[in-house]
Amino acid sequence: IHTHSHTPPPPPPHTPQRQPRQQQRQQPASGTPSLSGSSINVHMELAQALLGKTFDSMVKVFGLLSVPDFIQIVGRLVIHPDLSIRQRALTLLNGRIQKYSESGAGVDDALAAAFVSMLDQLVPLLGVREQCADPALRDAPLREVHLLQQGVLMTINVLASTFASSYPAQFEAIVQPVVGSFSGLGQPSTSLEVATNALACLSTLGLQLGLRMLPALPMFISPLLEACVFDSVADSTTASLSSQPPGSAQKT
Repeated sequence: IHTHSHTPPPPPPHTPQRQPRQQQRQQPASGTPSLSGSSINVHMELAQALLGKTFDSMVKVFGLLSVPDFIQIVGRLVIHPDLSIRQRALTLLNGRIQKYSESGAGVDDALAAAFVSMLDQLVPLLGVREQCADPALRDAPLREVHLLQQGVLMTINVLASTFASSYPAQFEAIVQPVVGSFSGLGQPSTSLEVATNALACLSTLGLQLGLRMLPALPMFISPLLEACVFDSVADSTTASLSSQPPGSAQKT
């Protein structure tokens, strides 16, 4: 009897089926989908629009507050670590002061004193960045510090034009910090725009305080002359450079 061992034939080689082109695309390694440049731009525009709407809503809410409550909240915002929030707070404060001065209701001592008290928060922001006790100013870029100081000086100017004649002692005390904003013009830590706002603020203080500004003249006349000399030197240098032929290596 012959027994024949039957071995099954080997299975045919497996040929992978061709996947559709859409399934062959590699998915990103991370679980979050990647954003193209156009998508990022759209998201940025939406964020900016939302921020603008939020600020408009905040303005309306702040307008419903009493002056003491408004001053209390803005006083905290002007020392916020984010300098952009400080700028927004200064804008709100300027609008509220102008609204008060245009109301024609006369000077209310309590409300006026609340507005004038903001000088205690504003004046320390005028110092040189490297010497400032505020860590947010020390660590911020110089350009952002200068922009904030311009806004501070504009707000002080609005306060002075509205309240300096009624509260002369408080505004006499801020002359020296304002003078310090344009003394040393030409140094990297001093901005021409900040100096311009400081001079505008001094002119308002002089107009409102009158003879009370005479003792302060020696304080700011020397920096003022230095600023005029710097401005004339800058103008002559610019004129000399513009008169040179293109490609000239002449030094001024």
